[in-house]
Amino acid sequence: MLDETYDIAEALLALDAPGSFAVRLRASADDLQLHLRKVGPIEFPISPATTSRICALATRSPFGWGEHTIIDPTVRSGWELSKARIKIDKRRWAPVLREHLRNIREQLGLPETGRLRASLDKLTIYGPGEFFVPHQDTEKDDDMIATLVVLLPSRFTGGMLRCARGDQRVEFRRTARGAEQLELIAFYSDCQHEIRPVKSGHRLALVYRLGFESDEDRATLARAEGPAIEQLERAIAEHFESGGEKLVVLLDHEYTPRNLGWSRLKHADAVRAASLATVAETLDLDVHLALANMHEAWQCSPSVSRARSMWSRRYDEHDDDDDDDDDNEYTLEHMYDSSVTLRHWRTRSDAPANYDDLPVDERELCFTTGNDAHEPFETDYEGYMGNYGETLDRWYHRAAIVMWPRVNALLVEARLDPHAAIRQMIAGQRDGEPNSKPNSKPNSKPDPRLNSLIAIWPDCVGSEPSKALVADVFRLATMLDDPELANALLVPVKPVQMGIGVITPLLHATRRHGPSWCEALLSRWHPDSRGRGWSRSSQWRESYPHAWLAALIDADAELGSRLAAFIVAKQWDEAQQVRATAAQARSPFAKGATTAGLTSSVDLLSASALAGAREVHGAIVAQLTSADSSLSGLELASVVLDVHRRIDAKRWRSWGTERLLVHAKRSLSAALARPARGDEDWRIVVPRSCECADCATLHAFLGASEVGTIMPLAKARRQHIHQVIDRASLPVSHVTERRGSPYQLVLTKRVELFALEQQRRTAETEMLRALAKLG
Repeated sequence: MLDETYDIAEALLALDAPGSFAVRLRASADDLQLHLRKVGPIEFPISPATTSRICALATRSPFGWGEHTIIDPTVRSGWELSKARIKIDKRRWAPVLREHLRNIREQLGLPETGRLRASLDKLTIYGPGEFFVPHQDTEKDDDMIATLVVLLPSRFTGGMLRCARGDQRVEFRRTARGAEQLELIAFYSDCQHEIRPVKSGHRLALVYRLGFESDEDRATLARAEGPAIEQLERAIAEHFESGGEKLVVLLDHEYTPRNLGWSRLKHADAVRAASLATVAETLDLDVHLALANMHEAWQCSPSVSRARSMWSRRYDEHDDDDDDDDDNEYTLEHMYDSSVTLRHWRTRSDAPANYDDLPVDERELCFTTGNDAHEPFETDYEGYMGNYGETLDRWYHRAAIVMWPRVNALLVEARLDPHAAIRQMIAGQRDGEPNSKPNSKPNSKPDPRLNSLIAIWPDCVGSEPSKALVADVFRLATMLDDPELANALLVPVKPVQMGIGVITPLLHATRRHGPSWCEALLSRWHPDSRGRGWSRSSQWRESYPHAWLAALIDADAELGSRLAAFIVAKQWDEAQQVRATAAQARSPFAKGATTAGLTSSVDLLSASALAGAREVHGAIVAQLTSADSSLSGLELASVVLDVHRRIDAKRWRSWGTERLLVHAKRSLSAALARPARGDEDWRIVVPRSCECADCATLHAFLGASEVGTIMPLAKARRQHIHQVIDRASLPVSHVTERRGSPYQLVLTKRVELFALEQQRRTAETEMLRALAKLG
């Protein structure tokens, strides 16, 4: 908990919470007429002979461990009889028990609007040396809230019942009067409790499950009044005035999804929840009850002693008062991560609510007891793992009161479902349909919740929002008068690819706020075509493909063409940032431009013509026909054939696109004019990419008629030659002979040199014929 909610925690601690988590009452033994099957009527105090007959019928007591029921005498050493063997005269006992349950309800601090219901579970017996280690009861039905132990009159010593809640502890020792009277001990089911070893005699007790039944659908919980509630109201008001979006108050007791409800809150939780609900009504806040799943990740170090775990602990029967606190296996050093997930929501009327997975900021958390006062429902200890050290993960279940101003309801919705929030905002605009005239005024004022939504909007939108969300955000932007507000909504969306469905709302928003506004927005989506910041390379071309640009122009010839021309200019700028080796500097044997690269050139040329971007079109033509063009004659010819099919004849001629055809024909003709390779011509002429002495030797060998050569080289120098040959895809084998010092690199020109040369000349001839048909 941070300082932001400290005052709220102080105010909650100041509330007067009546009652306790564990209570004891006494009753006359004459009020209980008990009969056990195969034993008969039980007289109090229970004699050793009767106890022996009972023990002969008893079975070992199990205990719950997760989803399993286990019998382990090192954890629970005791016996029990099922309720099927127990018969009680209810005419005498029921009214007495009912009266005691009223007192127990009051002393546990439960609201007056409900009543406790007792369900008999079993009879337990603990003999000399028998015990039950600290544990927490399993809540066996939806409304179970506590456990009632009715200790029967008998002669025994030891067997103390100890209950604990956080740093509070209550001990119920057997008194002198206990041997003659009934003792009724009740405690909340989430309390840690234990039965200390019995020293002599036998401890017998009836065990009941206590459920709480509310008389009202909406429980009227006892709440604090006066200065305490005023202090709480001030602290919560200051939290929201300082910008808090919501408040999550963790309660002290533990609950399961089955028994979570406003009417079943325990002890101080009930008073605090009622007081928070009162403040919520005063401050116009929405208030909910939920279960907080809390995770903590700790860095640990090994303890001095790796003690036995709690479940394998043995009690010292000679020392009944020691705390028996063994050393832990580890020492917690610091918590390096934590998270809170809220689930199983209930409205103030105890109806279900769907806010699951709502994120919680650490500054929104408030609690009066930390998690260290609770037992985690699960732990995962990871011992020493080299660089990772020792770690401990803990998970807790805690109830929470969650509050937010009603005006923030949209923000809560936006964090869970941003598209739903946008639809709400659209519905809130009075004019409904956008005004398509540029720079015109809308008929309504912006929704007053809009500024609050914009403040958190970047946190709500994912990295890849749906196309439907993008379209609706544009629709909302069209309905706003302020272009900056519209921009603030749209900038975080950052679509990876624009769908056709967004074109209409995009044009509507552009007509409302102007083409320059849209161009600035697109530039902010892709801030750096060189790959810095959010954008990666080719984002402009991937986000706005040729078909999308065509649809944009079809939708609005004038405005669509302007936006398309702007986008194409950005695509060309981006393409120029890609470092491509000039064709004349590439090895003729190396792989040329990729299919994607050739397609990109075709798309850029045809898109620039489509958008009327003549200047961009001319720059592309100039680059592809320059001396340092990245395309070879064959590759350029392929581009020319595709572009000729896409561009109309008028622009083919008047925009200078025909220069591509002329340049490609000239390049292919020049290549074919060179003499064909003779059968004995082993020369390999390729551009030199490295000026080192070893590469000079390599290129001398390549340009000579020799078929093979040997280069004595150390390992690093051999590896360099390997890389040069492989990078240029030269038809040269390179094998290391491991003899002498240094080893010898044997280079041999491969016979496929002649086939590769012929394949290239054949392709150039066929492509030149195809170009000749174009003119």
